[in-house]
Amino acid sequence: MNIFRLQLMLDLLAEMAVEVPVHEVTGMATSYDWGEVEVTHVIKAFDLNDWTNALEDADQAAPSCGYSACAVGHAMFDNRFIALGLYQHKGCPAYNGLDNWDAVEAFFGISYDSAATLFSPCQYSNEDGEPTTPAEVAQRVQFLLTHGEHELNKQFG
Repeated sequence: MNIFRLQLMLDLLAEMAVEVPVHEVTGMATSYDWGEVEVTHVIKAFDLNDWTNALEDADQAAPSCGYSACAVGHAMFDNRFIALGLYQHKGCPAYNGLDNWDAVEAFFGISYDSAATLFSPCQYSNEDGEPTTPAEVAQRVQFLLTHGEHELNKQFG
């Protein structure tokens, strides 16, 4: 288990918890012709259901416009994670020649079961119908760091 990288994920999730959700942003450009619009920052939304919806270029470093992504999807575009070898390839996480869940397991030094317990949408049951939040994912990452993989998978798996 790579404690440093998991703690870095906690930092990223904390930052995402204070981002403005896309549905609260007004005047965001869509397919309509808005003329010249100055983009001052990239709108990022948290969506555990997909690595990312940012596929402008198969291997781009960062989207040029708003996007949504899960926790690992956001990490693929974050310079701190990129410096450690995690990147996106065709919209999926990649690391050391591996992709998808294999990359996530290798990057964080955890099993598939633990990776899925942390980052897979089917591992979260929000009975109220609300989407999973960065704080909920962070809670599980912290649980893993405190109690280990066996207890994580026993508790949430």
